Amino acid sequence: MKKLLLLLLLIPNLVMAENLSLVCKGIEESFNAKFSNSKRDTKTYVIKGKNFIKADEPGHGWACSWSQEEVDCASKRRNDVGVSRITLDRIQGTVKSTYTICGPDNPPCFIVSFEGTCKVAKNKKF
Repeated sequence: MKKLLLLLLLIPNLVMAENLSLVCKGIEESFNAKFSNSKRDTKTYVIKGKNFIKADEPGHGWACSWSQEEVDCASKRRNDVGVSRITLDRIQGTVKSTYTICGPDNPPCFIVSFEGTCKVAKNKKF
């Protein structure tokens, strides 16, 4: 009976899937043929259900594949100027992302990579 009661209390939370916000701290490296830079950075990712709805990397929507171990997402770019890819390791709690920008305005391609560890953010203050 207690299990049934607990299940009834959990159903609204399961049905009303709230956004999951991840705050990831790590190192961002930017480079091309002429330039290299490394810095500490914090990035935020928001997931709702199985949809990736926010990332700090550039992209116009995300196509993701989900497994028990990881979430692998690639951006749906509107043009062929650049590509973004994000991999969240669900077991280790880490993120690896890269985005590449190539085009007439960026004559050697510019690559930015980020690796960090993530924690679930508490959105509600009260």
